[in-house]
Amino acid sequence: MAVRFDLHIARQTLDEAFRQAMEATSLPEAWLHLSRSLRQEEAPRTYTPALGTALLARTLDETVDPRSIKQQTHNARSYSARTLCHRVLVPASVELGFDLHTAGREPFNNQPFFRCDHWDEIPRPEAEKGTHFDRVDKALRLLDRQDSQECKLALMAFLKVCSEHSEYDKKPKFTARHMAGVRKNYACDPIPIDGGQAQVFRARDKSTGSVVALKKLRTPLERRVARMRREIEVGLFLSGHPHAMPILDHAPDHSWFVMPYAQGTALDYRDDLRNDDALALLLQSVCSVLEVAHEKGYVHRDIKPANILLLDGRWVVADWGIVRGHLIWLPR
Repeated sequence: MAVRFDLHIARQTLDEAFRQAMEATSLPEAWLHLSRSLRQEEAPRTYTPALGTALLARTLDETVDPRSIKQQTHNARSYSARTLCHRVLVPASVELGFDLHTAGREPFNNQPFFRCDHWDEIPRPEAEKGTHFDRVDKALRLLDRQDSQECKLALMAFLKVCSEHSEYDKKPKFTARHMAGVRKNYACDPIPIDGGQAQVFRARDKSTGSVVALKKLRTPLERRVARMRREIEVGLFLSGHPHAMPILDHAPDHSWFVMPYAQGTALDYRDDLRNDDALALLLQSVCSVLEVAHEKGYVHRDIKPANILLLDGRWVVADWGIVRGHLIWLPR
């Protein structure tokens, strides 16, 4: 039977390794060098998240096969690198601010991993890419001979390099206008992507060029404005939480607001969520933000798949319009 990881423990382990990496003054030079070499222009961009996933897997369980890509019934040491990368490593890179050297949220859905169950099945690339392949291959074989503590130090070295190359603080992905509240700052697509009492449009922030979602009321009836005002206020209150949908900008009269453009809702990923680990991670994410809200006396009252969205690899709760609780009203 293949190895299955507790994703909550995996995330805790990764968070601890990242914190220790940021504080460390000395880390294994060989792993620092390898992690940096994979960032050369000619190196396949999927090799960096692949290495990080293998390092995390071996830190969690020194019996796993670091060259495994998918679970195999005949290999008791195999594990799903795709699940560990997509559900733990990628979301953590967004929330902690380290760079995995790839723009995709599912690196293992790309070549050379998409069609392979194990590293041995990947054809060796030619020319310079083959050199990088050999480096990773050698590193994975070395990992198979190291214990979990040695693997953790290697993981810390990897995270240290990822943090050095991070653009998180230099170029924030979502740039708010300090709540300028100027509707003409955003160019909306002509057709809404969702709509009820309020419509949601895919839009572009003219100052940054970034794609956002703009939600606006169809008609500014008093009851509907009050609902959107509640949604904005609680959204602003929770915007610092990694599993709450951030509010980037809003109208002074609360008739519209701007939020990051999500990749989809839980409904869109229902097939992925048939996996127990994937579903558990969603539930943990939702519960973590609801716990904070409940501590402050806010009850969402409309938790459903359509209000749980995937934003850069992590699940976020949105649409607090019918929340109940003691709201801190914003000045008009």
